[in-house]
Amino acid sequence: MNAQTLPLRSIHWPSTVDWWPLAVGWWGVIALLLCGLIFAGVFLNCWWQRRGQRVRIEARQSFVLKQVAEIKKQFHTEHNPALACAALSCLLRQLCLQYFPRVEFASLHGTPWLEFLQSKHPWTGSLSLLATLTYQTHGTASSQEINRLLSDAEDWMMAVMVQYD
Repeated sequence: MNAQTLPLRSIHWPSTVDWWPLAVGWWGVIALLLCGLIFAGVFLNCWWQRRGQRVRIEARQSFVLKQVAEIKKQFHTEHNPALACAALSCLLRQLCLQYFPRVEFASLHGTPWLEFLQSKHPWTGSLSLLATLTYQTHGTASSQEINRLLSDAEDWMMAVMVQYD
């Protein structure tokens, strides 16, 4: 047979493969990538917020520790227990402003103030010294009592910051 007489057509090359519309597999890959990005964003956001909260707690704790150390230093230089108790009561009120509504404690003093402190977190030591010496010009208390009161107050403030943050 003669090649010229055969009814053959010329060679047709297949058309080029277009990139759009995408195949089903690529849509799956895109969906997985989007889910991964959303998950990573949510995870990073939660981590960042926890980190920020941890930094704020550490800053408050550092502030409280510095203030208590300052009160101790002032007491040891001036030997005025009433001044130390007044400064401690002021520090306790500043801390309470951070965690509790002002109307709960702003007008309290004396025994109701101490009951408020007890209601928020149990106080391990004696609070009576804080109530009696806070409003006196020159109180009488031993250095041991004041140091114990300051360390108990420090423990109480740290516990409140951990509990309410």
